[in-house]
This record gives sequence, structure tokens and C-alpha cells, in this order.
Amino acid sequence: MARRLFAVLVHCHSHQFELLQAALERFPVDICSVNDCTKARHLISQTEPHLVFSDLLLRDETWVDVVNEAESAAVPIAVIVVGAREDERFRTSALARGAFAYLAPPFELQHLEAVLGSAERDIRERRRALALAAVPWNA
Repeated sequence: MARRLFAVLVHCHSHQFELLQAALERFPVDICSVNDCTKARHLISQTEPHLVFSDLLLRDETWVDVVNEAESAAVPIAVIVVGAREDERFRTSALARGAFAYLAPPFELQHLEAVLGSAERDIRERRRALALAAVPWNA
């Protein structure tokens, strides 16, 4: 990864998020954690994070609501859905509904680095394209 990323973690203090947070400490990622979608919605609109990691189930809503919130944000955001275990059904569903990736423990550093790097490139390119479209080049 080229530069620091900012990530919001939306979870209900599940074990997999403890493991994920420990793994993310090895990368240039600043983290803010919230425990429900209402707080995440406010934080996303105020901080425009690069990444949002969402638990499958939250206190007030689900990962689908987090994906929808990210899709309606002012800037592109990559949502990574985090489950307690590998589950092809959840992975397929998450990707089909707009999540960037689905992860589950164990969070192997090499795989996590690849996902973070891919997400960073995707987000930076989509944000760059958005900025270029906003500039009146022919004026």
C-alpha cells in the first residue's frame, strides 16, 4: 500500500473483529470502530473513509445496510464484509450486493495485504475519476 488508509469497523465486538483489528495494526491503516449502523452512517458521512469493514449482523441493521450506505456516500468507499468463518454463500451474496470483498479468520497477513492493496487501488482510481469528472477541462 502506498499511503495510509482510513477504515471504519462496524461490528458488535465479535471475536473475528478482535483478530482483524490486531492484523490491521501491521498495515498503514487508521481505524475507528463503531458498534451500530447509525453511528457508522454518521461517521461515513463526516470522514469519508477509504474502507468500511462490516460484521454480518449488527445491533440495529446488517452488512447490506452498510454496503448501501457506502454506495450512497459522496465518494467511493470499499466495503469488506467480515464473517466468523469462510462461507461461500455469504461471500457470493456479499460480492453480488456490492461489497468489495468477504473475509474471515484466520486473517493471513499476505492475503490481507493483497485485499487491502487491491481495495486501495480501486478506491483511489474511482475517487480520481470522480474528481476528473468534476473539473471543467474545456472551460
